[in-house]
Amino acid sequence: MLSNLQAWTVVGIVGIIWLALSIVGTVNGGPAAILALSDTIPLLLIVASAFERWGWRWQRIHPLLVGMPVVLGTWEGELESLWEDPHTHKHPPIKTVYLAIGQTLTTVSVRLLTDESASGQMAGIIAKQASGVRAISYTYENTPFLGLRKASPSHRGGAFLTIFGEPPNRIEGEYWTSRDSKGMLRMRRRVRTVAESFEEAQALFGKDSPQTPAS
Repeated sequence: MLSNLQAWTVVGIVGIIWLALSIVGTVNGGPAAILALSDTIPLLLIVASAFERWGWRWQRIHPLLVGMPVVLGTWEGELESLWEDPHTHKHPPIKTVYLAIGQTLTTVSVRLLTDESASGQMAGIIAKQASGVRAISYTYENTPFLGLRKASPSHRGGAFLTIFGEPPNRIEGEYWTSRDSKGMLRMRRRVRTVAESFEEAQALFGKDSPQTPAS
């Protein structure tokens, strides 16, 4: 099901196409031609919806016609927590994590997959910064696995991750949580499949899968 933003995007695309065709019809065929064009609206809706979901990813139209970077897929990288153990005064070791990103032209959905938990996005967007570089900004709810919740309860947080390269070859940024912790995320490799779990993400990178290496 399309979100409100997706629906209005599709309607806008169809409206522009129909208006252009109507102008041509008025010049070449008069009002009767405009009425005939009404029959093409369902087809235009299908084409616009397909473009919003899939067609915009075609790399040949980036970035000249479409400025939105394609970050769809599963990214492998590292999480560096800046939380300090009050007893040892040391930070946790850096660990391998995965970002599973679903994306259309107008929406993005991000899940962080680790060996201890999985997070689900509550709200998110890809926006252009003042420098012209785009970044993913999102809030999430993290639910540790059942056996770990006593030491690591569920919590909420946010992240701001800058997208580098065209096509994108790395994602880096910071995260923070409602448990008063924060840290860095550095994602460097990608496969096009969106993983559902940490184990699936590991398997994707363990196979001979097409990957997007860092520059």
